[in-house]
This record gives sequence, structure tokens and C-alpha cells, in this order.
Amino acid sequence: MEKVVEKKHHIHHHKHHGILGYLFSKLKREEESDTDVERSEGTRGHSRQASHSSVNSFISFREQEYIQLGDELMDIVWEMHQTKDGWKLEKGDNPEDGIVHSIYNKKIKRKVYRLQSEVDFRAQYLWEECAYNLEENSHWNPTCVESRVLQAISENTDIAYTIAAEAAGGIVAARDFVNLRRWGERNGQYLSLVTHTTFSGMPHQKKYVRGENGPGGFLFVPIPNEQHKCQFLWYLNTNLKGWLPQQAIDVGLTGVMLDYLKYLRIHIEDLKNREKS
Repeated sequence: MEKVVEKKHHIHHHKHHGILGYLFSKLKREEESDTDVERSEGTRGHSRQASHSSVNSFISFREQEYIQLGDELMDIVWEMHQTKDGWKLEKGDNPEDGIVHSIYNKKIKRKVYRLQSEVDFRAQYLWEECAYNLEENSHWNPTCVESRVLQAISENTDIAYTIAAEAAGGIVAARDFVNLRRWGERNGQYLSLVTHTTFSGMPHQKKYVRGENGPGGFLFVPIPNEQHKCQFLWYLNTNLKGWLPQQAIDVGLTGVMLDYLKYLRIHIEDLKNREKS
């Protein structure tokens, strides 16, 4: 079995067999084996620090479900990341500007999109920036109108709300999303992932169509012998809801992904300048 590591830096897991039964069995497995460990370390986590180490702390049944969903999310996206065949080019021809491929998923009956690129920033630091500074996203990323954490679940899991700006020249109207987020490290690669969930504190808003994200998110992969660079990948698996022709979806989503990469590069330069000052 592979070694799984979840961390938080200078960042932030469980399967479901009943409330306390699940906790005891998980803790027992972690004590007996180091082949399936998820760890967290760092200083930029949620203000509410959840404890893995004590079954005495109260965790609600709903939080257990969220944590289980996060476990499944990690596994699904990791399997997607290992899929090498079947991807078809949508747009792009070099890692500097970004390359977008798609693959049709028969189970969910829609395309999943993958952005591949290389950026000039250490993988772990960029992962931390995306995982821990969610609410600053709209400050530098015009494809995002708003993003905020609704509830912290554990050190590496939360519920977040995002409003995506209109795309494809207004053909795709703005959407909002309620996501479960899970972040961590697996096999030396850093993941910041999302999937759709429901949350009573954020009902449907009249102003927006509520989209639904399937399992997807960002991966930050260190490049050997180039520690200040990393491969950046984005797996986008979303149901925009409403009636939209596939061509509009393709144009809208590939455009959003490539625009995001452009804004991310600008943000990286800003982060570098902050480090120097």
C-alpha cells in the first residue's frame, strides 16, 4: 500500500464505519502501520485546529460524512491523475501557456478537463498559498468573484463557497458552488482538491445558478533538480447546470483554465517580490 502524507507547512483525514467505531479503527490502523499515514504540519491552518489524536473530542455525524467524502476525493483524483490514456487535446501546445486536454467520463456522462503547465515556484509553497489563502483568491484572480470558507471540518478539510465569474464572453453566466475541500500530500506531490457537497448554511442564491463540481482540483508536482519550479495541473470536473451546448462549455471551461494560469503566473511574481522585500 502506498504511503499517503497530509501536511501543513511553516498543512492539513478518516473511512466511515460508524461514529466512534470509525475513529477507533482508524487510529488503530495508524498506530500499527506507517504505510497509510496522512500528516499535517505548519502554521497557516484553520483557526479551529481539529485533533486526529483524541477520540474524546466531539465530531458530529455530518462531519464524519464530510471527512469520509474527503478520503474518497483524494483517492478518486489520484486515480484520475494516474490515467495516461484517452486524453484528447482541447487547446494549447506548450507548458508555458498551458495545455488543456479532456476525457469523457462514461460514469458521470460528461468531460473532465486537465490543464498542464510548469510554473516558477516551489511546489509546496504554491500548494500552501492555494490551500490556506482561499479567501484572497478573488483579489488576484478575476475568474473568481468570491471565495470563502463556510466551515472548518478538520486540519485539512473544510466547506467553501465560490462564485465563478461569467465566461466565454458572457455565454456562460456566473455560477456559484458549495465545495468540500481537502488538501494534502501523496507520494511527494501536493494536492488541493474539491468536490460538490451540500451545506445548510448556504442555500441556493436567487442571483446565481448553482453549479456542481465533481472530484477535481489542483496538483503541484516538484520537478527533479529544479526545486524552485513545479508542474501545475488542474483537473476540472464540473456540471454547470442550466442548458448549455457542449461547444460553449468547451470554450468556457478551457478559457477559464488558461486565464487562471495567466493570473496565477502574475500572482507568483507578486509572491516572489514579497519574499524579497
